[in-house]
Amino acid sequence: MGFLTTARELCFRNFFLFQKPSFLSQKKRFGIDILYGVELNILDSAGHTDLSDELLNNLDYAIISMHRQNYRSGSVSQNTEAYINAMKHPAVKILGHCDDTHFPVDYETLARAALRENVILK
Repeated sequence: MGFLTTARELCFRNFFLFQKPSFLSQKKRFGIDILYGVELNILDSAGHTDLSDELLNNLDYAIISMHRQNYRSGSVSQNTEAYINAMKHPAVKILGHCDDTHFPVDYETLARAALRENVILK
């Protein structure tokens, strides 16, 4: 079972640096493994995201996504490059919304990179 929040909400609440509730420390409940994650916003073609490594290191997984309020769509190659660069972070396990027509990508290149990085497409 996984719990997920957005990077913006996580930073706003400062859960993992200052007020980590005890329930977030639980890794198993009723015999079920519990994972804690975040959906990151890709900010640029270099693959920068909106959450620090310090916070990411406290999580089990991250989803990376492009959203219009955070990323200005570029060419197919620029958007593809942004996803590929962002998925190189070890916390990233899932690509989100990679079929959004506002951000055209080269799906074959993206899928091959995801396979290399051990990242799944959502």
